[in-house]
Amino acid sequence: MEKYIVSRVTKESSDGTFCVGDIIYISKDDGMVFPFENGQLEKGEWDVDGTNDFVAVPASEYAVVRDTHSEHIERIN
Repeated sequence: MEKYIVSRVTKESSDGTFCVGDIIYISKDDGMVFPFENGQLEKGEWDVDGTNDFVAVPASEYAVVRDTHSEHIERIN
């Protein structure tokens, strides 16, 4: 996955952290953001065996919007 590309999980992680249908993206500090759950995992929490084995594809209907102090996603189509 690339930073700021909103994606949809299509195969869950072995430990269940990532579930099919989750909408996620990687933020500037490599944290994994779950915008609809208002949550974030630090890289050391999600980029580990058993958690990082999920599969995700780009969710082209969403885009990350960033400004100086914040970021969020918006539906674009």
